[in-house]
Formats: sequence, C-alpha cells, structure tokens
Amino acid sequence: MALAPNRGKSAVIAIVCQHENRRTNGKTASGAKRFRCKECGKSWTESTETLGGLRIGLDRAAQIVEMLCEGISVRSIERITDTSKKTILSLLTLVGERCEAFMAEQIKSVPVDDVQVDEIWSYVLCKQATAARKNYVGGCGDTYCFTAIERHTKLLIAFHSGRRTMEDTNTFCRKLHVATSGRFQLSTDGFAPYEHAVAWNLGQRVDYGQVVKIFGSQGKEEQRKYSPAKIVGMKRTAVSG
Repeated sequence: MALAPNRGKSAVIAIVCQHENRRTNGKTASGAKRFRCKECGKSWTESTETLGGLRIGLDRAAQIVEMLCEGISVRSIERITDTSKKTILSLLTLVGERCEAFMAEQIKSVPVDDVQVDEIWSYVLCKQATAARKNYVGGCGDTYCFTAIERHTKLLIAFHSGRRTMEDTNTFCRKLHVATSGRFQLSTDGFAPYEHAVAWNLGQRVDYGQVVKIFGSQGKEEQRKYSPAKIVGMKRTAVSG
C-alpha cells in the first residue's frame, strides 16, 4: 500500500490505516521499503509507481513537468530535483507524445467559427545557418510550430511541428480538417503554400483570407533588440469563400 503524498516525514499518513506513527519494516524482494504502523500493526509497501518505465515516481514526474511548463530550464530542473538531464528529457518526450496522442483523439470534428493560423519559429540544436555551415543533419536547424487557434474560445484546434515547406503545411491543414467541422472563417499569413494546402484539404468548408503585416524599418537602436520592428500597416486579401 502506498503512502499518502507529503512534504515531510512527520506528516506521512498511511493510506491503509490513516495513522502517522509508523516505522520501517525491511524491504521487499524488489528493494521497495516496507512500513508497519505502531498503533494498529498494519503494514504496507512504499509506492513504486512509474511513468513509462521512468522510476522517479509520479510526484516527482509531475513536479518536473510543471516546471517545464513554467519555462524553467532543464539544467535548473536537474539541480532542483536531483534528476539527471537524460531522465528529464526522456520524461519530456514521453509526456509530449502522450499529450499529442490525447489531443488527436479528443479534438475531432469540433464546431468552430473563426480560426487563426500562424507559425512559431524555433530551432533544433542550432539555427539554420549554423546547421548548413557545419553540415548537420537529422532535423537540426530552424523549425516551426504551425498553430490553429479558435479566435473566440482560444482553443488550440491543431498544431504541427516541422519546416516551413509545402509538405509540412499540407500535413498541418490535413490535421485542421480532421479537428474541425462545419464551415468557418480561416485566416493565415501570406506564406504561399497555404493557398494550395487549404484548397486541397479544406475545400469549400472555409471562407479563407490572408492577413499580411507590414513592418517599418528599424533604426540602429532597434536593430539591437531581440524583437520584430513596429507594425506600420496590414494588408487583407480574400482568397476563397
């Protein structure tokens, strides 16, 4: 029987009898600690629950995932939780894959009204120029996360991680087709592959338009900032529907 979650040894309560007064009582054949209640004599075994074979316990796994979601670096989490970098990355991969599968299973044929699409830039290992210069392969370099968000509910309808190519754009639009139902307004930026991908996967289901932002020129001071230039205009183009 597992122990109830706790933050200190004195606060441990045995689920089996709800008493706090206990002592260790050896180990099982697999090495898990056993405990015995001093008040009622009942015994139980330390929790050995795992997540995907990672023997760090569900409580610590949940703590690590929460810290990752808050933007804390892997190295910092490694120091705070006394967990190896390899284990943290394995947990991140495991949870990410399961979340993606859960989302694909649950978000299907959702009625939507106004969907806004964009791409979030990032990179794997290094930026594209460095990857090209050093001949890195295996997906290194620039990567983009395509996102589709319902304007009114803020629900992330679909996403896809890949390159800014026709193939990945088509894959993303196919996911968007599966995730939605009915006719809706769709807005993207001016990335050329969208026109073909939207027409092929969504057809007459959407009133499709492109919104292109126009940025102003940057001065020397602004060029040093890690942010885009100011938006000075916007061009809207009706594509279909």
